[in-house]
Amino acid sequence: MFDLILGTKTMDGLGIILNFKDRVITIDEIVLPMTAINQMPASKDKVLKLNNSLAEPKEPKSTEEATQRVVRILDANYKKADLQAVVNSCSHLNTDERKMLLKLLTDFEPLFDGTLGAWKTAPVSFELKEGARPFHGRAFPIPKVYKETIMKEIKRLCELGVLEWQPTSEWAAPSFIQPKKNKTVRFLTDF
Repeated sequence: MFDLILGTKTMDGLGIILNFKDRVITIDEIVLPMTAINQMPASKDKVLKLNNSLAEPKEPKSTEEATQRVVRILDANYKKADLQAVVNSCSHLNTDERKMLLKLLTDFEPLFDGTLGAWKTAPVSFELKEGARPFHGRAFPIPKVYKETIMKEIKRLCELGVLEWQPTSEWAAPSFIQPKKNKTVRFLTDF
């Protein structure tokens, strides 16, 4: 995108100024004439400085954060919560409040044992509209580096009884994993 500023075109955020009036390009305070590179005057310091600045990869912050988020996808690691450590980390609470919190968490300790638990209810069934056809969604592409991780998570969920392997089902919804802040993964399905 170009902005017109006093006869000079500026490339926002890149530090590049195209000055067609004086026929020069300014890149981070380095002034280059608008000529072929092989016809440029031999100012080695400026050319070396420009080459070095162009050689350094400058990834945008948003892309860098997204890359780091994806790199942090690890195998699921569900374990029992250390309730005392959780309470000790609550530095904003006074001693009495910490004791009350520990008692509350201890009363419901089975909720923090690292398992999914069980929801005991009657089986659920769905009545489909007449003429409804099965939907078999196309799988999301998964990078090879994460294939082993998602397969381990699927196996773990099958062993827990959350999922059941159905290789010939007419119905299918694409699934993927998303990293969580605690370095476990969240298994997501796009219904």
